[in-house]
Amino acid sequence: MSPKQKQRFVLVSLLVVGLGTGIGLVLMALNENINLFFSPSQV
Repeated sequence: MSPKQKQRFVLVSLLVVGLGTGIGLVLMALNENINLFFSPSQV
């Protein structure tokens, strides 16, 4: 593997891990705060 290919592989790997972590954190935050049920007194 040439240095250029290795650098590209590391960059793509870090990008995928970063995106996965970011999406996971966003989904966890949304999942904790979402409330689809409103009681009659709240409506």
